[in-house]
Amino acid sequence: MVGKQRRYGFTIVELLIVIVVIGILAAIVIVAYNGVQARAKNSAIIQSAESVQKLIASYKITNGDNYPVTPDAARCLTVDNHCTDYQPIALTTSNTDLITALRTIGTPPSQVPDTNSSYYGLYLDLFGPRTYNGSVKPGLMMYNLIGNNLKCGLSDVVEFDSSGPGPNPFKTSTTGYTYSGGGITQCWVSV
Repeated sequence: MVGKQRRYGFTIVELLIVIVVIGILAAIVIVAYNGVQARAKNSAIIQSAESVQKLIASYKITNGDNYPVTPDAARCLTVDNHCTDYQPIALTTSNTDLITALRTIGTPPSQVPDTNSSYYGLYLDLFGPRTYNGSVKPGLMMYNLIGNNLKCGLSDVVEFDSSGPGPNPFKTSTTGYTYSGGGITQCWVSV
């Protein structure tokens, strides 16, 4: 009497099923990780922007409503001087005078995480004149977040007001952001 031999191991079908399940789980983990990473970067950007917004407000209170640098200027608001404007074009002007002025009030952020290779950093745009809800307020702090249609997280987020008074009229944003598209949310904050 010949007995049945026992086979050990898995069949090809069983191995394929295990590989597919592992692949699906890996995809879920990667997507979840990327979302967590983007939210962490956005939180760091918003915290830095809030810090700078307070520094600029304090500077203006201390210095007779003057900005830390002369009007008709755009400068990065971080010590590393790493930012682009809204177009996006990298700003290369020295920001030493701005950082020095802000340090008389507090500590400006060293850097902020990049949102992508085209839009990154935090900067102050003093090209004017501008009006904001009818009053002249030329300063805009600008930054970008990763993702579409995100709230900027600060007060005084502005959007263009085509029916507003004065040159370059802006009004309080109704959406909580300035522009959105291509995986980036632009935030312009009146300062």
